Amino acid sequence: MIQSEKVHLLTISSIFAAIIFLFTAYFFHIPFATGYIHFGDTLVFLAAALLPKPYAIGAAVVGMGLSDLMTAPIWVLPTVLIKTLVVLSFSSKTEKIVCSRNMIGVICAYFVNVTGYFVFTGILYQDWLFPIVRLYTDLIPPFICGILFIAIGKVLDRTRLKEKFFTVRG
Repeated sequence: MIQSEKVHLLTISSIFAAIIFLFTAYFFHIPFATGYIHFGDTLVFLAAALLPKPYAIGAAVVGMGLSDLMTAPIWVLPTVLIKTLVVLSFSSKTEKIVCSRNMIGVICAYFVNVTGYFVFTGILYQDWLFPIVRLYTDLIPPFICGILFIAIGKVLDRTRLKEKFFTVRG
């Protein structure tokens, strides 16, 4: 990989990290039961579908991690681990953002988010009843973000954004 391509990817990753942070912690931050709904995961999914894995993981971890650091610091480590696994569910090696591989990624990301936060809630609170009570809070946001990812991804695919700004790697 040539130096200018690394700079390009690092720049886009940094922009994604900043936008993920803003859309998780502040923009459309909707309080909901025991947590909040945000659209940061939609941007994590997009980063994972556009950027090579290390760059997408960096964007997700920095954006979501900073958000948790500002709003609920106890969740930083679980979020870093969960979002790393979420990014691994997607592929940037396809010509389109919305493809069969990334549709499966949305489903995997849904279960990684729900299961990950369920397990970490039980561990952090040392109580397995609370994660069950809180489960409905954790079921809705990743579902909404998955639908948004598909909708936004289809629009971006029509603009051929990936073809214009990202190299498909084989």
